[in-house]
Amino acid sequence: AKVVRCYCILAEPPPHTRESGSCQIVIPAAQARRKTDIYVLVLSADHKVTPEGRYVALVSTTVETDNPAAEIQFGLNLLGHIIDKV
Repeated sequence: AKVVRCYCILAEPPPHTRESGSCQIVIPAAQARRKTDIYVLVLSADHKVTPEGRYVALVSTTVETDNPAAEIQFGLNLLGHIIDKV
C-alpha cells in the first residue's frame, strides 16, 4: 500500500490542543468517510526538533484514490495556519 505524507511548519500549536508542545491526533476512517485512518503528529522545540516558536506537523494516511493530496486535507484542516508545507 502507498502512503501520502505532508510535512508542515506552524507558528503556533493547532487549535484545541491546549497550547501543547506536542500532540497526536488519529482521525477515525469513519469520521473522514475513508477505509483507513488519518494520522496527525505535531512536535515542537520541547522535543528539540524546531526552533522556539515553531512547530512541525506530519499528516499521513494510506492512499485510496487517484488524488492523494485531497486525502490528507481533513488532517491539514485541523492544523490552523500553516506557514509552509511539503
